[in-house]
Amino acid sequence: ITLSNTHAVMPSNALFPVQSGGDGVLRVHVHDPIYPEGKTDSEIADEVRKAFMSKLPADQQPVEPVVVEEEEISEIVADAIISENNSTGKKVATS
Repeated sequence: ITLSNTHAVMPSNALFPVQSGGDGVLRVHVHDPIYPEGKTDSEIADEVRKAFMSKLPADQQPVEPVVVEEEEISEIVADAIISENNSTGKKVATS
């Protein structure tokens, strides 16, 4: 079973639902069964993931992870510190 657009009905910061799901916003998808016999845990997980993804709208699909090397992270952090210093006028020592 895949539920899509739940965020539109019950945002993470809401105490109660902000709208009903009956107006076509909330979707409940019932998939064909996945039979685990003769499959590894990884194969089952892949099938389940594919089933979920097949019914989620494009804006709810997970993004691919971005691999960043440690040296690039240091440069990004240093650039962010410099940018922050320039915008606030504060002098902060960087190493």
